[in-house]
Amino acid sequence: MDALKDSYLYAPSFRKMNDPMEGFYQLGGNEDYFLKTWLGAEDEYRKLHKMASDIFDRLAIISLSQTTLDYPLWAYYASSFSGMCLEFDTSILQVGGLQGENLVKVVYQSEELPALGLMRFASESGREELVKRISIKREEWAHEKEWRFVVGEEGKRYYRDDAIKRVLLGPKIDPRFESEILELLSNRPVQVLKGSIEGMSMHFDVIQDACELEKCERVGEGAFEPENDLYGEEIKEFLKVPFERLVEKCKEISRLPNMDSFGGVGVSKERRLFLWTSYRLRSGTSAYERVYFDEYLNPLG
Repeated sequence: MDALKDSYLYAPSFRKMNDPMEGFYQLGGNEDYFLKTWLGAEDEYRKLHKMASDIFDRLAIISLSQTTLDYPLWAYYASSFSGMCLEFDTSILQVGGLQGENLVKVVYQSEELPALGLMRFASESGREELVKRISIKREEWAHEKEWRFVVGEEGKRYYRDDAIKRVLLGPKIDPRFESEILELLSNRPVQVLKGSIEGMSMHFDVIQDACELEKCERVGEGAFEPENDLYGEEIKEFLKVPFERLVEKCKEISRLPNMDSFGGVGVSKERRLFLWTSYRLRSGTSAYERVYFDEYLNPLG
């Protein structure tokens, strides 16, 4: 409940995962024979090997699934159907404590990858090779349809309130726990559903609609002053839609619970409109996002 209340996900150490063969990586291999020979000292090689192993061991992950209806997941990770499932918009989830972190799809296989040599580990592709090994599970777990964030260390990762789209409650949830969740989310832009069992199937019905943005609890200030935040003439010359459309877009963003202020709105050298926005997270820290639009206010990647 604390994580839901304060809008964070906890990234546990990779070493705490429930599958002992998960990410079965191995350092060393034939290429390290040449490194060991070049160093000319077994002790130096062992130090480098330990440094690389320590980096692996410090890594942490946050696991997500593509599906909300995998019954074994409800049994394993949701206290035998008495817990809950959080459904995220991952693009918004990455504006906060997971900013800059890659969301990678888990590969399910029974064959391990070749040993990762220290020279390759230290190369430009080292991080990619590392993440690849941390994103492997045995094929018996393929039903989980897992994606994961691989982060640098264990700990909390805070997110914007609107990153959660839905909370799905299990059919066996304790009524007191259910009431507590409904009260907590009553002033957040999150829809709540509850599961029920019919024969051999489970389905979910809405029991509480998402709170309208205007009525949500504010975390950030939501500051927006068109006369100060929008440098009219330059932007008006750039836009091929009415200027008021941009004003409405900015007002829409300012209504988001965590939105604090606009750090800048203008036209870049590449002739793209940018909105530089700061968001206040429930940790008290700030997250920043820069989004781009074309002259018709279509979002650009």
